[in-house]
Amino acid sequence: MKGLIPNNHRRWKLQNYLVFWSVMTFLILVPLITYSIYTVIKQSSQDLFLKNANITFQTFVELVDESEILDDQNRMLDFLDNAVFIGDVVYAEIIVNSKRILSPLVDDSLSNAYKEDTSFGEGEDSIYFISTTLHHPKSNAAMELRFGFDESFVETSVSTALNRTEILFMIYAITTLVMLAKIAKNVTQPIDNLRNITRHLSSGKIREPISFDSKFQEVHSLGDDLEKMRKELSRYTRILEKISQRDDLTQLPNRMVFNKKLVEIMGESSNSTASFSLLVMDLNRFKEINDAMGHQAGDILLQKLSLRMLGSVRGTDVVARLAGDEFAILLHESTGKDVDSICEKIIGVVNAPFQIEGQVVHVGISIGVAFYPLHGTTPEELLRKSDTAMYHAKRYNMGFCIYSQQHDKNVSEQIRLRSDFMGAMPNDEIRVFYQCKADLKRGALSGFEALVRWQHPNNGLIPPIDFLEIAEQTGLMNELTFYVLRQAAKDTLAWRNMGYDINVAINITPKNLMRPRFDQEVINILKEIGLSPKHVELELTEDDILDEPEQAIKILESLRDQGITIVVDDYGTGYSSLSYLKKLPISSLKIDRSFVMELDKDNTEIIKASIQMAHNIGLKVVAEGIETNEALSFLSNLGCDWGQGYYLSRPIPAEDILPLLESYDNSSNSMKKHL
Repeated sequence: MKGLIPNNHRRWKLQNYLVFWSVMTFLILVPLITYSIYTVIKQSSQDLFLKNANITFQTFVELVDESEILDDQNRMLDFLDNAVFIGDVVYAEIIVNSKRILSPLVDDSLSNAYKEDTSFGEGEDSIYFISTTLHHPKSNAAMELRFGFDESFVETSVSTALNRTEILFMIYAITTLVMLAKIAKNVTQPIDNLRNITRHLSSGKIREPISFDSKFQEVHSLGDDLEKMRKELSRYTRILEKISQRDDLTQLPNRMVFNKKLVEIMGESSNSTASFSLLVMDLNRFKEINDAMGHQAGDILLQKLSLRMLGSVRGTDVVARLAGDEFAILLHESTGKDVDSICEKIIGVVNAPFQIEGQVVHVGISIGVAFYPLHGTTPEELLRKSDTAMYHAKRYNMGFCIYSQQHDKNVSEQIRLRSDFMGAMPNDEIRVFYQCKADLKRGALSGFEALVRWQHPNNGLIPPIDFLEIAEQTGLMNELTFYVLRQAAKDTLAWRNMGYDINVAINITPKNLMRPRFDQEVINILKEIGLSPKHVELELTEDDILDEPEQAIKILESLRDQGITIVVDDYGTGYSSLSYLKKLPISSLKIDRSFVMELDKDNTEIIKASIQMAHNIGLKVVAEGIETNEALSFLSNLGCDWGQGYYLSRPIPAEDILPLLESYDNSSNSMKKHL
């Protein structure tokens, strides 16, 4: 039995399971029932046999009492023969005065086996012996009447009944099992059909309605529930497909759809002479805005930006968001002129101010362009080359750039420089150069601007334009700023201790302003060096402040309150007005070199107006980009406070500053003579 019982690890078909346990039930119940019936029949037959035997015997006893057969031996023999003729009596004997009168129809040997029985089956001789004592009615002499009844008839009857019962039960069992097998099949067949349907659904074919019916209410209801589930799955699948194809934030096609579309367009273009262009775009300063204003503000910015992009392209073009602040556009059948026009349009709409949560936000964009099939014939190649062009545009602040082979070399060089830059500060490869700043009213040297350089062991002196972006990308911008500040503070303190009344200006970035304790870290460095904050100027551009006004103003106010001078660099290239700058914690502004280096009519008017309005609101003015005596004289005559440029001095290392200071006489009236 142990081997027949299913264990927990075995999986049965329901039909086999039902048949198996039905058979097991019959194997157990049929013998029990048969045995019970046999026992009842046997006991009943024996009881009936004993009852009939006693009645028959009693009848003959009464006949003996009422007749005169006891006086005649022949009549007694006839009496005994008649008793045997009944059929059940196989032994009949009368004993009178110890004389035995036995029916000649009886086997003589039975007289030797005679032993009176009290119940059926005693003696194991298959004969039920019974006797009684009689008295002669006249002489009152005692005599004994003995009968033996055949028990084998009862046993045969019981055995026959048992055999018939077994046959009936076997027929019943077989019939029932066949019916159960049929019923089990009828029950399990719809379930098998449901299983096939679920397999069909699991294979992904959930859009086809389920055709299913069953005469069993429960199974039919299960089929209905399965159809309802299929409809829900189909609905959710359509929703998920839509979600999977769209960027959740901007509702633009996502990277997966864009890649698929790119492959499709390539296939179409390969069968014709048509070409198309791929634009990959990345926002400038988005991370700073997202970090400073929060992800919600960043999300709003991306949504608004997406709408502007959609309005800048044609209806046949595809705009997609690839990831983060990276977008891509497929321009169908586009020429170089089409690309230039669309890129300029996109740059224009992106550069326009955004209103985010009550604040004006400015971002920029860098676009890389690659043409099919000119720059690539596979999606991977075209994407890589447009990416390369985009990084070139970002690095050189070009707005947009069309791929060229030279860009690949530049990218390889950038990767190598990025790796080398990680060890630049630990290896003391960062150097600080200084460009003097002159007081145009007194004709005196008033200080220096600290300019960072990288003394590469193999490439020589590298300008900041080639590694500042690397510092941003590697997260080392704050460390670089503190490195320059520390070195410039040490040098300035040394020169001041020599008797030179000079200040030093250091450039800072938006990354610095978003560092929560940047102001305190600057003050701590100055305290450590021993240089007073009043001899330090921090320069930053208008856009640096506008990226995150609240955070920037908070940091700048703290620095100003502790004595540091705040200067707005590259004034005139941004969108802010002097009336707005007046609200900021700044002390002076620096006119961008582009206005000074080309003194045409428009630029001279801009410079005049800027100096006059700045003085009117209490700001000092620095002009950079002075490269001629005419420019120096022009600015001096306008009342510009300070000047800076190659005409006065090129950026030089710290070791060359002392000769410059020693040759400069603060009491001289001729700036040209001493510079």
